[in-house]
This record gives sequence, structure tokens and C-alpha cells, in this order.
Amino acid sequence: MPEQSGLIEIVEFMSGAIEKGQKFWEFFGPQQPTAETITAAFAAEVQQIFTTGTAQGDVTKAQSDLDAAQHFLANGGDYANAVKNGETNAQLIGHMDGTDGPPLFALNSHADTMNGWVQNPGLVGWDVINKAATLYLALQTYLCTIHRERARISDDEKEKKTQLDDATNAARTAFATMKGVLLNIMVSRCQSLSVGQWSYTTQSGRHPAYEAGSILSDSWLHGSGDYTLRTRARKDGPYDEQVATIQGLIGPYQNLLWHGGDKAQAALVAALDSAALDSGSADSFKNADLPKVRAFGDWAASVRASLLALDGIGRGGTAKQDSWRWCNGCGTLFYPPEPGSKQCPTYGAFHQEAGGAPSSNYLVPLDKTADPNIEGGWTWCSKCGALHRASGGGDRCPATNGPHSVDGSGAYYVMVGTADDTEIQAGWRRCSKCSVLHYPGGPSRCGADGGAHAADGSGYRLDRLGHWTPPITGPVSF
Repeated sequence: MPEQSGLIEIVEFMSGAIEKGQKFWEFFGPQQPTAETITAAFAAEVQQIFTTGTAQGDVTKAQSDLDAAQHFLANGGDYANAVKNGETNAQLIGHMDGTDGPPLFALNSHADTMNGWVQNPGLVGWDVINKAATLYLALQTYLCTIHRERARISDDEKEKKTQLDDATNAARTAFATMKGVLLNIMVSRCQSLSVGQWSYTTQSGRHPAYEAGSILSDSWLHGSGDYTLRTRARKDGPYDEQVATIQGLIGPYQNLLWHGGDKAQAALVAALDSAALDSGSADSFKNADLPKVRAFGDWAASVRASLLALDGIGRGGTAKQDSWRWCNGCGTLFYPPEPGSKQCPTYGAFHQEAGGAPSSNYLVPLDKTADPNIEGGWTWCSKCGALHRASGGGDRCPATNGPHSVDGSGAYYVMVGTADDTEIQAGWRRCSKCSVLHYPGGPSRCGADGGAHAADGSGYRLDRLGHWTPPITGPVSF
């Protein structure tokens, strides 16, 4: 049985560690273990195995039912074929309510179960939390899709409104339920990185030789007592440049954890290759740890996209792009993931968040709906990373001292107005000298003249999805 094999693995792991010289009490804490504490430790491990097995079974069943339900709506499924064949709305509703229709009660029950596992991460491992969170969001999105489709095919206006209201309420509830816990997981994962040092002393003749270096530790992967990457050994080190080498890896490392994807992975690999690291440390990381870091980033990006989709259903908003940040050096809104120069007029290099107030995770609309209080014409500058609007006077990029670049930018929109709420921050302004969007009242430096940004003109509002809190107090570049 799986439970028995798991228990055997625990015993084998403990026996193997003890054979390697690890102290027995390290499994139980600093106190001398008693029969009671040993029994309790084994019981806790066995209970987690049982619990994880139960959770994995729940995940498998939920995924199976969701796959079947999605096939119902997908091309080639019963419902899609009925629509294609021109069946009446009444007939389509009959398909929805029939025995081959989506099992809504079961899907809602699965969503509740997945939520229970996500809200209690200490009971199960990360693999279960990953799948349960993804499934919860997929289940809720599917249920909202069913409500909206039923509204579309209903001939009764009251029923149509009821279904749309149900979709809106379900999306709002799902967003509120998952937003906090999932963003906390993402931020905690990024905060698991720390910078320290390693050292050892060897005897060389009559004189001891001291060597040291800097380390990057990822406690999520290796616990709190081991390193993930380290610099080459230096006598009488570590030197300032070794510390700077490790700190320079934090930005691309966190970038991959937050965004996933090929570009972020390539940026981290390039940073590793250019850093003066111990070769064995770098090779080991690339082979064993890099795929895990990438997998988390891919998951995080997917989950945030699902949250934004539910938020759009719940609030009737437009499609939005997340991960825009506020720079605590110049006060500008910038987008960090793309590699290349991100020139801050204050720091003279990359925009920064660490070493000062952390930034919210801001959302910028990608399309204009019928809302009259939303303004187009905004673009992302590939040279300095800022969101800017050239029309209206002033267009100066601090990276080139010329106009901002629009190469590679999509079309962006910004909400106009002065109303604040829990998710929306008002008070943003467009600088008439350099054209960027900035937040007055804090750090402020304009790339056009080196002075403070101009804060005249209309006020703007930005949506937020949680906060981004870097763990390192030194310079962190994106």
C-alpha cells in the first residue's frame, strides 16, 4: 500500500541519515527524545502521508470530472455539436439539464474540497497545493462559463439576469477566496531567498588558511541550513564584490519565480554564466534546481492570469496585465520582466523596489470597453520600462535622453478619476515633462530635467492585485 511504502521511506531516510553521522535528536529538536516524542514524530509523518494520499485522490477525482465537463462544451462535445446543428434555445437548455450535462453539484463540491486543501497548506505538500489551487480556479471559471452560457440561451429576461448575477457573484467569491492565500504563497516563495557567507579554515604547514565567499540560500528548496549558490573561494573573504555578485542574482531569480517563461529563465541563466560562481555550485543548480524554480514561476503566472480572468467576470472589467511596479527611486510605474536597460533617473540604472517602500502589484488595462473614464494612448518604453503617453507634450526617456520607444509595446489604457477603494489606488499623474505615469507625494525625479515630476493635469487610478515585497534590503535589479 502507498501508506506502508511511505512509512518505509521515512524509516529508511532516518536510518540513512544516522549512518551518515547525523544526530538522532535533530529529527526531534534539541531536547533528549523520549518514547513519547519519538512516537509523536512518527505519528505526524504517517498522518501527513495519509492526508496527502487523501488529497491526491480528491485532486484526481476533481480533475477527471472537470475534464468530462469541459468536453461537454468543447468542439466535438455534445453541447457544441447541438449549437453547431442549430438546435433551439430550449433544446440547448435540455442538454444542459440532461444526464450528459455538466455535473454542477459535483463540480461545486470539488471546488470546496480544493479550497479546503489550499487553505491548509501545512497538511499536505507543495505538489498538492499547486494542483488544488489550479483546479479550484479552473472549476470556478468553468462554473462561471456555464452561468453565462445559460444566460445567453435563456429566453426569459429574469432568468437571464439571475444567471449573470450568479456568474458575477461566483467569480467575486472565488477571487476573494483565493487571492490572498495564493499571493502570499508567491511572495513567501520570493522571500525564501537570502544572502549570506560561507567559510572554512584549513591547515597549511604551521599556519591555518582561511577562505570564504558569499552564498545565496533558497530555503524553499534546501531548508534553512544549506546554500543554493556560492561564489568562488577567496582568501580573507568574502569581499564586497562577492556579496554584490550574489545580490545581483536575486533580481533574475525572483523574476523567474514570479513570471516563469523562457525569457525569464534565459535571463537567470545569463546572470549565472556571467557571475563568478563556484562551478560545481552553478552546474548543480542548473541541473537540479532551475527546473523547479521555472515550474513555480510558470504556475504563479498561470494562477495570476486565472485570478484576473475571474476578477474580470466579477467586476465586468477589461483584460489587464499584472506585474507593473512602482519605483521607489523616481516614482514611475514600470514593467520589469523584459531584459534590457531599465533606466531610473534617480539610481542611474535599474528601477528598484528593495531598500525602500515595497510596491503593489499594479494592473494596467489592455483594452478600452465602453467605460468613458478610461484613457488610451499609453505605451510601454522598451528602453526605460516606464508606462508613458507621448501625446499632450513632453516625451523624454532617461535611458536615451530622446523620445520614449514604443517598440514591442501593446496598447494600454489607464482609468481616469479620483476615487479610491480597497483594490484601486487613485492619485497617479502624468508628468508633462517626460510623459510617464508617476505617483506624487513620494520619491520623484523626472528624466527630462532631473527635477520632480510635474503633477498637473487629470488624476489617474490603478487597479492592484496584492503586493510585491522583495526580501533583500540592498539593490535588487529587474
